Amino acid sequence: MDQSQKRIIAVLASLIVVALLVLLGTSIARVNNARAGNFTPPPFDEAAVVGAPEALDAALNYRPILVEGAFSASMCFNLTAKDGKVDLYFTNAPENTVWLTASVFDASGALLGETGILRPGEYVQTLTLNKQPSAAQNVTVRIRAYEPDTYYSKGFANGSLILNVSD
Repeated sequence: MDQSQKRIIAVLASLIVVALLVLLGTSIARVNNARAGNFTPPPFDEAAVVGAPEALDAALNYRPILVEGAFSASMCFNLTAKDGKVDLYFTNAPENTVWLTASVFDASGALLGETGILRPGEYVQTLTLNKQPSAAQNVTVRIRAYEPDTYYSKGFANGSLILNVSD
């Protein structure tokens, strides 16, 4: 192989590497744009209170939830819907480094209601439902954790509960 053939091969190899880098960069940009375009950050909960609920009725069964290595939260496990609202007392533990939301879904997966984002050390007493259920039903409560400011997922937890109904 003479010098001119070696130069042509070197130039072609360089062009292939540049083309691959351009394709890789374009692919990464498309993935990032797709992520950004499909996600709308939830709002912060306007009813959030700094601190933790005090002197709750034991019948509400307010207790902690620990997602090991990720986050901790507290909420009521005895849920009752009345006038389209549920006293959940959803609490983001002050030692957390994540923002949390809670969503309630019916057995078919339809969203019944959700909180806005809670910062560490905040709680929200009441969750407003999209509609008042007519009878007690099984529900799933999903807690989502977000990295502050970036909204990257830091995990989630699901729990099955019964949503009772009161007149």
